Amino acid sequence: MGWAEMVESIKSMPATISYNVKDLRKAVRDANDSAKILLVVGYAGLIALIIGSLSGITINSLLPNPNYAAYFLYSLQIVIVLDMGYMLVEAIVKENEFQLAAFLLQSLFMVIVTGYQMAPAVRGIIFKPNYVIILGLCVTSFLPFLIAVALFISFLGLSIPVFQSFGWKIFKHVGSNPKLNSAYRLYSIYVAMNKLDNFLVICVLVTNSFFLYFKQIGGYVGFALLFALSLAIPNLNIRIVVKKEIYSLHILFLLWSFAMPIFLLWRVIDMFITKDRIRFPANVPIFSNLSVIDPYLEVKIMMSIIIIIAILFRLSVIGVGIAATVNFRHGLQSVFLKQKERRRRMQKDPTSLENFLMPEVVNE
Repeated sequence: MGWAEMVESIKSMPATISYNVKDLRKAVRDANDSAKILLVVGYAGLIALIIGSLSGITINSLLPNPNYAAYFLYSLQIVIVLDMGYMLVEAIVKENEFQLAAFLLQSLFMVIVTGYQMAPAVRGIIFKPNYVIILGLCVTSFLPFLIAVALFISFLGLSIPVFQSFGWKIFKHVGSNPKLNSAYRLYSIYVAMNKLDNFLVICVLVTNSFFLYFKQIGGYVGFALLFALSLAIPNLNIRIVVKKEIYSLHILFLLWSFAMPIFLLWRVIDMFITKDRIRFPANVPIFSNLSVIDPYLEVKIMMSIIIIIAILFRLSVIGVGIAATVNFRHGLQSVFLKQKERRRRMQKDPTSLENFLMPEVVNE
């Protein structure tokens, strides 16, 4: 029965997505002033960071001896910015305070990445005090870091009134029932953590695509397949399995979730033990070499940190997923069915007054 429901839900996803686009526009228009200000400031800053990253890639490519690691860091910055843009607008539209908190964590991560990028700039200014080089380094390294810090501080300040404005949509869905409120909040946490987990998976994918090396083509195929499934399956799990409270499929998903941490842990260990498992073109080091025996030790450490963060976070997502399973059959499915019915009515007749009067609250 669970598999049939899942197939039926997948078939209906195009119509749901079409409705969600219309709903997104309306939700943005109906957002309060503080949320709109956060959206405007957020997207203006994110666009500035993308321009800065693209400028850094261009300037680095024009250097006599381009730094390969710089390409990686700029690419990682672009990935972070794109995911932040998605996370911000969905957090505001769905009034998910935990997703907004995830957006702030991404902003902090951007500060760390741009700060890490400043290291070669400092070294260049100290050892190569050339005005042209200093100007280029200021544009490609210091400016993105300052923008990232300014945006993080701005996001923190602007998020406070946005956090305070959240709550009406949850009340509209679940009413004042404390058990439903608790279950819905746990579901919201689970959604936010899954999206942040997807973000970390993408970061790991970008990192490994730049540096990891497989001797056989099958290694690359398996690597790409694992990460494609790691992105697709959690979204299907949230959209279908959890909402329909299908125990068997959710247990399978939780078991599958261990696949990526096990694979990544093996890659980290293998990376340090076997030197030929990692691809390093010329000029990869970001700092001066930390080890004479292994000149790429610092890049391995950087990769390991990103991978370990992804592993630990995936394990925490699994823990929250187990807690979400405990909430199955406690009335939350009725809330999702009400929402689905309202969407169906809206698709059938968007102008009907009944759609706006139809209750969503379930007080079981």
